[in-house]
Order: sequence, then C-alpha cells, then structure tokens
Amino acid sequence: MKNQNLENKQNSKSKILRDYDKEPIVIQDNANIYGAISLSIGTFVLAYIIFVENYIGMKIFLLCLLVFVGVGVVKELNSKAKVFLTNEYIEKRENNILVSRVYCCEIKRIVKTINSILPKSDFFVFKNKLAYFGFSLYFLFLVFTQDIIKILAIIAIAFGLIFLMLIPQFIIHYKEKAKNAVWLYDVLFVKGKDGNFLNFMISNDKEYFELKEYFWTKFKINLDNAERKRTVLFEANKKDLKKSGEKQ
Repeated sequence: MKNQNLENKQNSKSKILRDYDKEPIVIQDNANIYGAISLSIGTFVLAYIIFVENYIGMKIFLLCLLVFVGVGVVKELNSKAKVFLTNEYIEKRENNILVSRVYCCEIKRIVKTINSILPKSDFFVFKNKLAYFGFSLYFLFLVFTQDIIKILAIIAIAFGLIFLMLIPQFIIHYKEKAKNAVWLYDVLFVKGKDGNFLNFMISNDKEYFELKEYFWTKFKINLDNAERKRTVLFEANKKDLKKSGEKQ
C-alpha cells in the first residue's frame, strides 16, 4: 500500500512536467540585433581609420575589410529570428521562414560560444575562409618585411574591434539583469548527427533556466557544464551544409 502511494505520487509529478509540444519554449534571438550594433561600431571605427587617420599602406586592406563588415551589418539588420524548442525538435526561424531544424533524437553536440555567426551556405564558408586567409597573408607579409609598426597597429585594431563588438553583448545582459546566464559565452550552438545545426543567443536568466530545465529533462545534459568554444564558424563543412539544405 505504501509503495503504491509512492508510485502514484511519482506519476502525478510526471504529469505536471511541461509538455513542450503544447507549450514550447520560444526565444527571441537577440544575436542578430546586437550583432548588427557590434558590426556597425566596427564599421564606424574602420571608416575613421581609413578616411581620417593617415594609414596609406593599410587603406586597401582596411577598405576591403570595411566592405566585408558592412555587408554583414545590412544582413543582420534585416533579420528577426526566433527559436522554438519542442519535444521533437529545436528549430530556428528568421522572418517566419525556417532556417534550420535539429531533431532531439539526433542531437550530437551542444556548445556555448561567443560568436553568433554561423555558415549558411558554401559561399558563406568560402567568404569567411578567404577573409581569414587574406588577413593571415597580409600579416605574414608585414612580418617578412619587418614592418613592426604596422604589425602592432593591426594587432591593436583587431583587439580593439573585438572589444567594441562585445560591448552591446554586455549591454543586453545588463539591461535584462542577467545574473546566472553567462555573459560572454552566451550563444548556444546545437548540431545534429545528420549535420544540421543552429545557434541562438541566451539573453536573460529566465531563458537560461528554461533551457537548463529543457536539456536536463530531455537529455540529462547540464547546461552549466556544456562545452565552451570561442567560435563555431568552421564547425560545419560542405557535407553538413548540403544535408542542412536538403532537410529544409
């Protein structure tokens, strides 16, 4: 009799667990908005360096970087993303159009990261790799020519841009009074076994606790101990992108 009562209590507890199909977690992904602000700040700084400061030798390189960043700003400003977490899948929609869907039974990796940028096509991957390659090539050229002043200037600019781009990220967490959500590694990257993937920004404690309960209830994954990486930009290869496109 005693055991039966205990069993009934356990069953009653399971009944009051949240049904994520009837009541899915819906998160407004602020990564696009604050990513746009960050990129705008970076664009302004680069424009100032190009047109006001007298760095003649660096103007071509910085001008290319300015165009690259400026295109990113326009894309980010035109995007409004929401993430939906249900019993069956996690999906991301931009302007009410499905961007990506990862089925819960196929989740392979969950990573906390700083960078909200993800590859969405082969061209996107190629463009970013080209930018990294171009920057590395230019940096090596300066090393071989022993132009120490320009090397130090590039390093200072790079660190300065990184710092400026993180400011809006901290502003949103301060505004949302986030105490438990990680301020730096605040973007969650989810990848499935089928190669499909998505990411989104965790803005406040309410979202963090909802996600923590979701991943623990469904997968016994403690979000506090999730893997951390500075960027997941190169996590998806061409094979993954092809599969992702077929799924959608």
